[in-house]
Amino acid sequence: MAKDKKKTTAKQRGQDNIIPHQWKPGQSGNPAGPPIAKTQLYRYLCKYLDMTRNQLLKIDKDKLKLSQRGALKTALWIADGEWQRIREIIERDEGKVPQKTELSGPEGEPIKFYRDIEPEKM
Repeated sequence: MAKDKKKTTAKQRGQDNIIPHQWKPGQSGNPAGPPIAKTQLYRYLCKYLDMTRNQLLKIDKDKLKLSQRGALKTALWIADGEWQRIREIIERDEGKVPQKTELSGPEGEPIKFYRDIEPEKM
C-alpha cells in the first residue's frame, strides 16, 4: 500500500524553511550590541547642561577634545537662549516636526475626483 502523504500548504513549506534559522528565546539578533558612539557628543552635552553658565565659562577649552568643545558651545547657546541654533541642531538630528496639511474642495467639501469622463461632461 502507498503511504498517505501529508499535504502541506506553500505557507507551511515556507515556514519549515525559516524555522531552523530563527533566533531562540532570549537570543539577540545583534550579539555584539548596538554600535558605540565614537564622539559621545550627547554624553558631554548632558554633563555640561548640569552646570551653570559661570561654570561653563571657567572650563579650559584648550584641554578639550573637539566633541567636548562642540557640546560646550551648544550648552552655552542653551544658557544664552539662542533657540534658533538649538532648533537647527535638533532638526538635523531628530528631523523636522511634521506639519499637518489638509486639502479640501471649495467651502471645505471633499475633493471630487473624476475618472474616465469625457471633457464635455465635466
